[in-house]
Amino acid sequence: NDARTFLGIGCGKKETIAPAQFPAGAQVFVQSSSHNRKIPPNSFIVLEISSAPPAVAAPPPSPPASTSTISQTLGTSDVCMTGGHSLPADHIIFVVSPTQSQANGANGSKEAIKKAVMNVLKKAASQNFANVALPSIGSGRAGLDKGETAAWIIGAIAEYLEEASTAPATNQTIKEVCFCLYDDESLDAYRQGILAQEQAV
Repeated sequence: NDARTFLGIGCGKKETIAPAQFPAGAQVFVQSSSHNRKIPPNSFIVLEISSAPPAVAAPPPSPPASTSTISQTLGTSDVCMTGGHSLPADHIIFVVSPTQSQANGANGSKEAIKKAVMNVLKKAASQNFANVALPSIGSGRAGLDKGETAAWIIGAIAEYLEEASTAPATNQTIKEVCFCLYDDESLDAYRQGILAQEQAV
C-alpha cells in the first residue's frame, strides 16, 4: 500500500505501471508470482530507475471549430471568435454568411451582408483589434454576385466607421481593413466599389 500511495495508485485492484511513472533514482521492489517460471514465487527483485522519466508532450491545440458546426450554432450574420491556431493571425472571427437561398431578394442579401460586416467589426473593436483581414463575404460558395457584394461590404465598412466616429462611447480601435480576394473579378469589383464610395463622400 505504501508503494501504491507513493505512485498515486488506488488500493485493492491490479494496475499496470509504466516506467515513466517512477522518479529517477527510485528503488522499486517487485514481488514475483507463479506466472514467471524463471523467478521463484514470492521472491523480491530490486529495480533502480537510472534516468528521469521521459517528458510527456503537451497535447496539440484543439483545431478551430468546423464551419458546419458554427453554422449550426449561430444564425445568419452572427459571429464568434477563436484563437488563431496555426494561421498567421492572433484570432479568427467566424461569421455565418448569407446565401442566395436564405436571402429574400437583393435587399435581403444586402441587409444580411451589412449585418455580417457590422458584427465582425464590432467584435474586432470590442477586442481592441487595430487590423482586420476580411474576405468577400457571401460571394464565394454562398453564390452572391461579386460586384454587388463588394459594394455592400465597402458601404457597410464606411457606415460603421462613420457611426463610430460620431458616437463618443463607441470603442473604435480599427485602423485598417484588408480585403482577402482570390480572383481578378473580385479584385476589380472591390476597386470599383472603393472608387464609388470615395466619389459618394
